[in-house]
Amino acid sequence: MAGSEAKELVHTAAVDYAPLIVLLPMLAFPFILFFGKVFNGKDFWKNRLKEGGLIALPVMAGSLCFALWLVSDFIGGAGLADSEGWTWFTSAVWESGTNKSSALTLGFGIYVDHITVMLLFIASFLCLLINLFAVGYMNTDPINDNRNHRFYAEFVLFCSGMLGMVLADSFLWLFIFWELMGLCSYLLIGFYYERPSAAYAAKKAFLTTRVGDVFLMVGLAMLWTLFNPYAGAGQGGLDYAVVFDDANIKEVAKSSTGTLAWALGLMFIGAVGKSAQFPLHVWLPDAMEGPTPVSALIHAATMVNAGLYLVARMFPFFGSDYLHGELTDLAFIIAAIGGTTAVMAASIAFVQH
Repeated sequence: MAGSEAKELVHTAAVDYAPLIVLLPMLAFPFILFFGKVFNGKDFWKNRLKEGGLIALPVMAGSLCFALWLVSDFIGGAGLADSEGWTWFTSAVWESGTNKSSALTLGFGIYVDHITVMLLFIASFLCLLINLFAVGYMNTDPINDNRNHRFYAEFVLFCSGMLGMVLADSFLWLFIFWELMGLCSYLLIGFYYERPSAAYAAKKAFLTTRVGDVFLMVGLAMLWTLFNPYAGAGQGGLDYAVVFDDANIKEVAKSSTGTLAWALGLMFIGAVGKSAQFPLHVWLPDAMEGPTPVSALIHAATMVNAGLYLVARMFPFFGSDYLHGELTDLAFIIAAIGGTTAVMAASIAFVQH
């Protein structure tokens, strides 16, 4: 398990229902979009349902309730919890040059530890508060008439991506939800796409964060090559249960410490782009072109926190007894970039009017 911890996985009832934290807003996305198209301009849709805002609100409240259940189970002494997983399909993959085949399994599971419960509560709570603010803000500005359904649909999908990333049990699913957030940020920053400045800001944010995402993807590929040989039946080389296992880290540390350092370094560049750290910070000021609730969502609940979560999720490697001292240079680079960004942003705030 993570770092030097050797806790047993504990299955709890809350974990069985944890996928609903992600599924509720994800299923609300097509629902709001479809009915917004059908009933756009109708009185009950515009004034009673606030063009989908009062559909999104109970959905996010439901996600928060399930999140609080999961958090309370963890705090109540359940310890490290992991679901049994949900398998989508299994197929045979023939090994090159042999007559043998191995099973390729694609599934999804829930991984819960201290990092998960902390950010899960923060993200779900802030998403609900921002949703509540958006209902009052978006529906009082005439410029948003008859298109707020698109805002609320993209909003709940954005929240679903963040919550799914936090709950994912592997770096593969983390990356999938990571990219979903990238798409939603592009759509929401460019919500007023008729404005050239908003369209430009959306493209700038999308392309800048894609630079970091390319490095993240390469880093994950390198991480997979290191840990996939140690994956058991039904496991993937990017599953947390594999990459954070002490025995597996020990084996990788014996021969591939340099490769692991490069993999983690490339993954960190992805976090730099997502969290708007120096030098990939240039997209964030332009992101204010989107509606004000979008700015709150990006800064407080999703994009910026996603990069921080990725770095925190990498911490077991830095804390491992088998890699002690081997990742010191990388840790210094991470600290230096974080410190540089903080000082630079504070300096800008001093002189900005």
